[in-house]
Amino acid sequence: MLFKVSIKKHSSLSFAVTAVLFLQYVGSQSTNPLPPPQEQNNKRIHLPTPDIDWEMIRNPNVTYLYVDKTQYLWKLVINEKARRRFIGRYRRFGKSMFLQMAEQFFRGNEVLFKGLFIEKHGNKNLFPTEQPSDVEGKWMKYPVINLNFKTMEEFTTIEDFKKDYYKRIETIAREYEVHDFEPGHGSTMQLIELLYFKFNRTPVIVLVDEYDSPYEYALSQNNANLAKQIRNYLDNLFGMMKNDVRRVGFLFIMGISKLVMGVFQSGANNIVDETYNPEYAEAFGFTEEEITEHLGLYIDEFAKNVSLTRKNIMDSLKHWYDGYQFDPNNRSRRVFNPVSTFSSIRNKRFDCYWIKTSSMDPIPEMFYEEGWSLDRLLKGTVISSSLIMDGLTEREKPTLIRWMFYNGYYTLDGQDFPNIKLKIPNTEIETAINKTLLSYDPTAQKPYKELCLSQLLMFKVHLESENIQEAISILRKIGFPAYSHPLTQKIESFEVERRLDMLFEIAGIKHQSGFIFKKADGGKDDGGDIEIWTEDLAINYVIETKTTPGTNGESRALHGIEQLLNYTRNYRDSLMIKLSHPEKIFFLSWAFELREGCANLTSWIFLPVYNGEPDLDNFQASSDGVERRFEDFKKEWLPK
Repeated sequence: MLFKVSIKKHSSLSFAVTAVLFLQYVGSQSTNPLPPPQEQNNKRIHLPTPDIDWEMIRNPNVTYLYVDKTQYLWKLVINEKARRRFIGRYRRFGKSMFLQMAEQFFRGNEVLFKGLFIEKHGNKNLFPTEQPSDVEGKWMKYPVINLNFKTMEEFTTIEDFKKDYYKRIETIAREYEVHDFEPGHGSTMQLIELLYFKFNRTPVIVLVDEYDSPYEYALSQNNANLAKQIRNYLDNLFGMMKNDVRRVGFLFIMGISKLVMGVFQSGANNIVDETYNPEYAEAFGFTEEEITEHLGLYIDEFAKNVSLTRKNIMDSLKHWYDGYQFDPNNRSRRVFNPVSTFSSIRNKRFDCYWIKTSSMDPIPEMFYEEGWSLDRLLKGTVISSSLIMDGLTEREKPTLIRWMFYNGYYTLDGQDFPNIKLKIPNTEIETAINKTLLSYDPTAQKPYKELCLSQLLMFKVHLESENIQEAISILRKIGFPAYSHPLTQKIESFEVERRLDMLFEIAGIKHQSGFIFKKADGGKDDGGDIEIWTEDLAINYVIETKTTPGTNGESRALHGIEQLLNYTRNYRDSLMIKLSHPEKIFFLSWAFELREGCANLTSWIFLPVYNGEPDLDNFQASSDGVERRFEDFKKEWLPK
């Protein structure tokens, strides 16, 4: 029996999409197993993890998957008129790996580029040099200074910052065995000059990663004056580098955001901002074509594991992780988040992965302070392009929109000159924003998680011990405050469902939520939905959530249990396949009455189910009234 399952769509989320999945009856197993993930020369190609550097990925003795991006490096270096470049991209979007690749290219490590686009070009004679080389070869060695500001030690003064920076320059000098080097002030340009002559007048390559990280760190310490000092220091440092056209052959800077610096202003030899140059729109992240070409067999394995088709998995990957746009003029040129895409395929599960690598804590405070509503935030916005493109200074307090844009929670959605359109890129970001707001209690001005963690741990204990009354009591104590603005606004039903989803997550209960079951013929009256089903409890729960703007919670709870019971008649096989330990589960229907600024859990019905058969005689209810109504319902529902 084939059932169609759709991820539940909330009407208030304007860009949300309904991903169609197909669940097949467990008895119809394929007799032709799919091939293992990609193999090359009888070696399994492994998916790289974020802690593996580019040189390890390209090690011929260890086979990792690499999506070739070397053509973009070639575009950057081949243009003799613009060899001072800047590109901004979000964190964990491949910046460091790109710069590691660039370093190996300029160091002439030819073996690592075998089979890649740039192999046919090599790196020889990109700049004037007196360095002798093999006439027949395409490769040579350039001196490379690779600066990663992300890994700097913590500091509280500009002197501490400089001290750590000077140590890094001294380390590079030792690696190159440069003599007559004097560490300290002016050491960078001194090292560039010494390397230039050591390599027979060969121009030095300077690669800079996460240049804005120290600046952002100073701001995170509420030290705007220190941030300004760092910005000025870097502006002066990069200015000396970019002006030395003879000894600095190529200067390439990467970071998350563009700071207001003189070196980024228009003028001769200034650093060109290529962040939104269409030529590099797909240089970071993955296109759909790249995923199909390089990850096809992994996707087939994913599909087999969850009983879906390749198209189902690709559609879901697009909904969850695609949508980032770096070409202002072409909305169809989008890329996938690389970290989340790899993680989802590796774990065979759609979840928020990239979001977990940083904090979204600033969002709730700015959300309430600026008077946003959730619907308005998720629908996207229009903003002056100058507010986004002109750079940041420590004098400005970032608005919610600018903060979200620079951190990857908003992306481009086309131009409306002189403005640009912004939108939430995908389901991962939508889900994370919802959870962040749900995890914050505006009335207490602190994370909601801190208020209820200990109680929710007991909530899980009571569920596992079948003590439903105590579990319900805990949820009532925690409460369901609205997170719409203003706080007196009546809470919406989807807010209740999402807060429940968040509370189960905080409690450490593995679960799924928001699925609609329909028969394969797509009939309108033969479907149903399940808000939550747990996956890792000793005895799992299937939960139906009902809301009402009035005081008829008893009727709504009864309607919910009726739906669940009908699923045992119409979808019994599919339901049993979805649940772990289906020999015994619990049905739970609860109803919330919506009030000003909150929702109250008023009525509930709870009963055990054995191998798909409900035990109607051993139910529990929230009140005598609900109990009597359920007894009346049983007489009608039981077969005559």
